[in-house]
Amino acid sequence: MTQRLRDYLRFAAWQSGISYLVLWAMTWWALDNGLSVFGGSATCRVEQVRILFYWACAPDSVLFVLAAAANAAFTLTIWAPVFVLLASANAALLPVAATAVVTHLIGLPAAIFVVARAMLKLSGLLRRLGGRASSSAVSRPTWPAPTVPTTNVSWSTGRPSILPTGSDR
Repeated sequence: MTQRLRDYLRFAAWQSGISYLVLWAMTWWALDNGLSVFGGSATCRVEQVRILFYWACAPDSVLFVLAAAANAAFTLTIWAPVFVLLASANAALLPVAATAVVTHLIGLPAAIFVVARAMLKLSGLLRRLGGRASSSAVSRPTWPAPTVPTTNVSWSTGRPSILPTGSDR
C-alpha cells in the first residue's frame, strides 16, 4: 500500500514539474512569437485590458485554441501578480488568483525536482560513458600519499617548539 502511494506521488510530482516547465515554455513562446503567429492572421487581434493584453481570435479560427492556451499561460505566469493584487480588492478574481498561487506553490518545487533528477541521471550517464572511455584508453595515475610534517614537542610544556633545541644549535 505504501509503495503504491509512493509511486502515485512520484508520478504526480513528475507530471506537475513537467507541466510547470511546459507552462513557462508556452509563455515564453507566446511572448516571443505571438505577434508573428497571431498578428499575421486576419482572425486574431490583441485584446487590450487596461495594463494587460491577451490574444483574441475568432472562435472558428484554427488559432483559437492556441490563443486560449497562450492566454491561460499568461494568466498563470506573467499576469499572476496582477491578479493576486486585484483579488485583494475584488473577490470575484479570487479563484483566478488562488489558482495562480497554487500553480506556483506546487509547480515550482516540482519543476526543481524534475530538473535536478534529470541532471542527476544525465551526470550518471556521462560518468558511465566517460568511465568506459577512460578506463579502456589510459590507466589512471596514482598519486603518492601525503606526508604530514612533524614538529618537536616539548615534554614539559606540551607545545611545539619553534626555536631549535640546544642539541640543534
